[in-house]
Amino acid sequence: MFPRSSELYYNIQNSKGILFVVLSGAVIFFLLSREKKSQSQLHESIKDFESSIQTTIQEKSILVAEIHHRVKNNLAIICSFLELQKEYISNDASDPGLRAFHKSINRIKTMSIMHEILYENPGSMQVKFGKFLSGYWSYIQRASSIYLNRLSGQVDFKSDSLSESLDFGLGVNLGIITNELVLQSLENSFSKTDPKAVISISLFKKDGQFCYEFQDNGSNRQPTDWKEGLGMKILESIAVQIKGKFSLNDTEGLHFSLQFPEN
Repeated sequence: MFPRSSELYYNIQNSKGILFVVLSGAVIFFLLSREKKSQSQLHESIKDFESSIQTTIQEKSILVAEIHHRVKNNLAIICSFLELQKEYISNDASDPGLRAFHKSINRIKTMSIMHEILYENPGSMQVKFGKFLSGYWSYIQRASSIYLNRLSGQVDFKSDSLSESLDFGLGVNLGIITNELVLQSLENSFSKTDPKAVISISLFKKDGQFCYEFQDNGSNRQPTDWKEGLGMKILESIAVQIKGKFSLNDTEGLHFSLQFPEN
């Protein structure tokens, strides 16, 4: 009887072991299945979240682009109003009032060009300064007959700017500086006796700083009081704003140099 009981006991214990293994496997399988399902659900949730973020970014990019487009259009309307008002001022190119109107229009147009660049690149708050210079100079050739008509020929515009993009605010500031210098150059540096008028602008990096250079080859620089005028105040104000230092030489032509930190 004892051997049989021992055998029975052994079989029972063996059955318990097998049952334990089976149950353990079933539990493990169940847990793994739940984990796999949870991972799958988590993955789907992440995909949905990423898709939602992407949609939001696209919607905001479209909204920002539309804002820049409307700002550009509003600035264009202001320029149009000023152009209409200009009709009531003397057509004499030497009239200070006419020149003041023209400069105001150019300042507004400078900012408009920057907003147009951002509108063409939705989702970005960066501008390529070289692209601005190209658009700006095209505008000057069309709209600045008050200065260009008194010259013997077209002004040769040369630019050498960074290929990398600039923050929008910095781009606007450099654009405004460029406009003030270009108008001052066209107004007082050249005459019909100059064989070829050349304006050169460059923007580069040196020793961790941005360097902006403006120069013309005018040989007929006229003495003016522009250093006490609004244009110079604008240059000084922007230099302080971007923590820069500039030098100016207008004895022979106009040469302006500005250095300011990258950040």
